[in-house]
Amino acid sequence: MKKRFQRVQEINLRLKAIADSMETENRDMTPAEKDEVATLERERTFLRMQIMSSEHSTELPVATRGARLMAGLRAIVDHGGQVSIRLRAEGGEATTPGVTSTTMMTDDAKGGALIPTTTMDVVGPLREALIYDKVGIRIPTGCVGQLEWPVVEAVKATIAGEAVKVGAKKIDLSKVATVQQRISVVVEASRESLFNSAGKLESIIYELLPMAIAETVNAIVCSPEKVTENCAISGPFVGKKAVKCALTFKDLNKAKARLLAKGVTSARMCWVMTEATKAELEATPKDTGSGIMTIEDGRLCGLPVFCSESIGEGNIGLGDFTYAVCAQFGDFYLITDPYTGADSNTVRFAFNANFGTATLRPEAFELLDVKTA
Repeated sequence: MKKRFQRVQEINLRLKAIADSMETENRDMTPAEKDEVATLERERTFLRMQIMSSEHSTELPVATRGARLMAGLRAIVDHGGQVSIRLRAEGGEATTPGVTSTTMMTDDAKGGALIPTTTMDVVGPLREALIYDKVGIRIPTGCVGQLEWPVVEAVKATIAGEAVKVGAKKIDLSKVATVQQRISVVVEASRESLFNSAGKLESIIYELLPMAIAETVNAIVCSPEKVTENCAISGPFVGKKAVKCALTFKDLNKAKARLLAKGVTSARMCWVMTEATKAELEATPKDTGSGIMTIEDGRLCGLPVFCSESIGEGNIGLGDFTYAVCAQFGDFYLITDPYTGADSNTVRFAFNANFGTATLRPEAFELLDVKTA
């Protein structure tokens, strides 16, 4: 039975790979792909029929890392104590995987008959792509203590004549330290739901908890305001006075020029805006009659454009995000608590992490207000 589930998962992955390739290359299926898809779909239908007909089968696949993790957690929690687990990224964007379909029987209230019910792939929540890995923010993990960045100002040379004594320059050295704060997410699930889902609900929980932490960091990096009132960590746009700017190529290019005049290099600069603002600029000509849009091929004024709803509708962020640092401290703590909610027969899943942020060069960023300009 397990091999059948695994084969269905392999077929799903192959079909997804073909679909992704078609989308990336903006093309239809080739004749070879059509034949392969037809063969795979026939095989998948046959396997699902075999799975559905196995009425006495109790063996279920371990579809995700979370489900494999749960087996170890149960053994530890049964003997009391807490569990500390370090999670490491495995590459690629984090997504909520589909859950392999299974078959169960439900009682038909009208006719009293048993009707087979197929549980299809779980539809995950809408997720915004994480932005910090795109704009150039490197997040070191497992840090200990206080992170500080020494900041040194430039010194200027002096032009002098022969045998003229030149005065010594003082090096202006300061430091910027990260502000740390805990980010936490806790969910509860009844033991009945965990048991009746045959491990699938646990797998979903283990996928959603780390993503919730990551999305919060995503919002902190881009938001022009504090994410919550008690949030001490923030990105480079918090506290910035928004500069009014029209949604024209000329005015946006002036904003770029202002940062270049401060010594910020364009090699690592980028724009951050909402998808709606990007769509509007993709339909706004650079100048009358040119037929060239303000944003072409994902670039504006020669700089890449990235999207995040956290920047806020009507705002555009511009800057060099290598001067916006973020670090994770200690371990990610995933605690499974079957005791606190024992009176209501519920299990609590708590995920905690400590993050710190700092803006090394505030002058390397500018917040634009395009709502009223």
